[in-house]
Amino acid sequence: MFAGGPFYCSGGVAATAITLCMNKPEYIVDLTLRTVIGNFELSGEIDSVKNLEGSKVYLFSGSKDVEVVTGVVEHAENLYKHFGANIKKQFKVPAAHAMITH
Repeated sequence: MFAGGPFYCSGGVAATAITLCMNKPEYIVDLTLRTVIGNFELSGEIDSVKNLEGSKVYLFSGSKDVEVVTGVVEHAENLYKHFGANIKKQFKVPAAHAMITH
């Protein structure tokens, strides 16, 4: 995941997606998101979160990204950790909001 926030952060509201879910990590509540994810799972709207156990997840957030700040990506990290994913992350590259290559 490159500069992405946690699943269903916006609750389906576009204004929330471009504010809270991009640059206001202090307003993201991991417990609420886990509850929503559990409800989606129970209703069959998403696959079982057990599928995330041991899954490899790579998270990237440039340290100079002001569009999607690292704190937001850290909430995605928290969710993946909660569900048992194997996480590798890179948050220290001095990159802005971009898909970097080298």
